[in-house]
Amino acid sequence: MEEGLKTIVMDISKYFLAVIFLTFVTPCLSDDAVLRDEVEVHLASYHFSESRDDDFEEFNYGAGYNFAFKENAYAVIGAFNNSYGKGSVYGGVKWIPIDKKFFKAGFVAGVVTGYDEDTDANEVQPIIIPEAQFHYKQLYLVTRIAPDLGDNSSAAITFSIGYRLPAK
Repeated sequence: MEEGLKTIVMDISKYFLAVIFLTFVTPCLSDDAVLRDEVEVHLASYHFSESRDDDFEEFNYGAGYNFAFKENAYAVIGAFNNSYGKGSVYGGVKWIPIDKKFFKAGFVAGVVTGYDEDTDANEVQPIIIPEAQFHYKQLYLVTRIAPDLGDNSSAAITFSIGYRLPAK
């Protein structure tokens, strides 16, 4: 098997195992609170580049799943087309300590791939991102501030829409 293809297959198998773990183990960690998983569709970003001549992809389509394992705590996993036009996958945990009727805020901590210019989206990098959510019933808009991840990069604000699934 070609070395690059072998690396991609290994990466996919790791994420598949993570999904299996999150699907079957995190429900066992839950308390008695009403827990609701969430589905997100990633849409777009705006980059704070000093030069707007930079060729960042501003439409970053993708999908994510947030597994509720405690009240306002989630295990997250997903994939999207990043600002370099590469596929990225991410996984981590999300904590939302500010929980008001129409507004929630917190952060996501985890890992993301696809932001190393010298690889084919296989470099795994740690990341911590603050987020704000604006809710209307089960739907919400989420914005996150993504940091500058190195050379030829730019900090950005991202936009996604989400849906809170029925209680478990």
